[in-house]
Amino acid sequence: MSTAFVRNRPVRWAALATLLVAGVAGVLVVLLSSSAPSDPGSAPFEQVSSGYWHSCALDTASEAACWGGSYYPAAIQPRGEFEAVSAGFAHACGLRPDGFVECWGGDNRFGQATPPVGRFRSIDAGSHHSCAIGLDGRAMCWGENRYGEASAPPGQFTEISAGGSHSCALSGEGSVTCWGTLRATLSVPSEADFSMMTAGGSHACGVRADQSITCWGDNYVGQATAPSGEFTAVSAGSSHSCGLRADRSIACWGDDSYGQSSPPRGEFTAITAGSTHSCGLRADRRTVCWGDSGGGRTSPPTPELVAIAAGGALSCGLTDNDELQCWGDIQVDRIAPPRGPFVLLSAGGQHACGVLETGRVRCWGDAVMDVGQWDRPSGEFSIVAASDWFSCGLRTDSTIECWGSALHGRTSPPTGEFLAISVGGWHACAIRVGGSVACWGFNRDGRASPPPGDFESIAAGLWHSCGVRIDNTIECWGSNSSGQASAPGGEFIQVTAGWKFSCGLRTDGTVACWGAESDGITSPPAGDFVGVSASYEHACGLRASGDVVCWGSNRFGQALPPR
Repeated sequence: MSTAFVRNRPVRWAALATLLVAGVAGVLVVLLSSSAPSDPGSAPFEQVSSGYWHSCALDTASEAACWGGSYYPAAIQPRGEFEAVSAGFAHACGLRPDGFVECWGGDNRFGQATPPVGRFRSIDAGSHHSCAIGLDGRAMCWGENRYGEASAPPGQFTEISAGGSHSCALSGEGSVTCWGTLRATLSVPSEADFSMMTAGGSHACGVRADQSITCWGDNYVGQATAPSGEFTAVSAGSSHSCGLRADRSIACWGDDSYGQSSPPRGEFTAITAGSTHSCGLRADRRTVCWGDSGGGRTSPPTPELVAIAAGGALSCGLTDNDELQCWGDIQVDRIAPPRGPFVLLSAGGQHACGVLETGRVRCWGDAVMDVGQWDRPSGEFSIVAASDWFSCGLRTDSTIECWGSALHGRTSPPTGEFLAISVGGWHACAIRVGGSVACWGFNRDGRASPPPGDFESIAAGLWHSCGVRIDNTIECWGSNSSGQASAPGGEFIQVTAGWKFSCGLRTDGTVACWGAESDGITSPPAGDFVGVSASYEHACGLRASGDVVCWGSNRFGQALPPR
C-alpha cells in the first residue's frame, strides 16, 4: 500500500497484516520469484509507489500508471484526471483535482473502497482501510477497524500514512501520532522533530530534523533497525524498509528474501518499499524496481504517466489524456469503470457503483460473477448503494431502482417517493417521503418487515434493522437472538447497528447500547457525546471536545484511541 502522495514527496507502502494473520501470505510466497533490478527505458515520472503485489507512478503530465499482478481488479480503474493515487492490498484510491476521493478494486469487504463525501488534500490506501486529510487538516479513516487502525484521533495533521493494522499522522510541529496495533504504537517517539513518517506492515519509520532515521514497532527481521547517516526520505514496507540518503543513494534493511533490500547503485530522487519488492525513481525520472518479479511488479510501464499507485498484485497509472491504465495480473472478465469524476461511490463484494456529477450511475465489476449487479440503469440518481449481489439507487425524482440478483426479491423495491435508502446484506430499507419505512428482500427473522409509523433515520444491519422515529424513540426489527433489536425507552437522535448489538445517542447526549454483552460492549462510558458508531464487536463515541472514547472488544487495540 502506498500513500496517495503530494507531488515531489516520496510515497510508501503499508503491509497487509490481516493477510499475514490469515496465513494467506505463506501460500502466495511459494508462487513468487525474485529477480535482479528492472531498469527499463520508462517514461519520465514524478513519483513512484510500491504496493503489496504491484506499483504505481505519477508522471510529469499528472497521470498514473500501475504495473504488477493481482487477484483482485484493483487495476481496473476509473478514468479521469487525478492529483494523486494510492494503492492498498486489493483496492486503490485516487484524489481528484477538485479534492474528491474515488476508490476502486475488487475488495471492499470493510468499506475501504467507499470513501466519505467531502474534499481532501491527501489520501492513503492501507491494507483493508484508507485514510485521508481533509482541507481543514483533520484526519479521517474508513474501512476495517478491528485493530483500531481506522479510528483517527482529533487534531491537525500535515501527513497521514495507512499501514497494515495501524496508521500514523504527522503534525505541523513535527510530532508523530499512531493508532491501531499496539506493537506499532506503544513505542512512538515523543520528540517533535520529524520531517516525515511512514507506516509499514507492523512497524513505522520517520526522518528527524537532523536527517537521521528512527523506526519503531516490530523488528523481527531488522526492519526497524535503520542504518546511521543522513537521509531525506524513508519508506516502510511489509518487513523491510528503504531510505534515500542525502547523497541520493538508496539503503534498505530488513527482510531480503526476494532481494527487496538489495537496491541498485546510482542516484535517486524517490524511494518506495512494497511487500517483497521495492522501486526507486532515478534522477533522470526513470523508474527502477527490484525484488520479487512475480506478476510483473518489478517491470514498470513505458507510457508517459503523471501518477502511480500500487495495489494487490497489479498496478495502475494515469496518462496525460486523463485515461487510467492498468496492467499485471488483470483478468479479462473484469469490467473497467467509466470516466469520472464521481460524487458518490459504493462498492459491493464483486462490483462497485458510483454517481457521477451528472447524476448518472455507473457500475463495474466481475463479469464471471455477473448477475446484473453492475448493469448501469439510465436516468439521474442522488444516492447509490451496492451490496454483494445487488445494487439500489435513489433517483432524483425520489423513486428507487434496484438491479442485480433478484433472489428473495432484493431488486423489487416498492413504488413511491423516498428520502433515504440503506442496503443490508440480503435486504434493503428506505424511508418514504412521508416518513414511513419500507423494506424488501430476504425477510428471515422479519428483518424486512418494518413496523408502521414515521421515521427520521434508518440503519440496515446484517440481521436486523433499526430506525429513529419522529418522536425520537428507537424501534428495531429482525433478528433478536442477543437482544440487539430490543431498544430501550427514551428519546434518541441517532441509532447505529452492529453485528449482535445496537447503540443509540440520546437527546441528552448520553449513549445507550443493547444486545450481546461481550467485553463490555453494551456498557458505554458515561458523559455527553455528539455521535456514536457501532462496529463488529466494539463501538466508539465522539465527545463535544473532539475526544474519542471506545469500548467493547480490545483484542487488537481497537478500543484504545490515541491521545
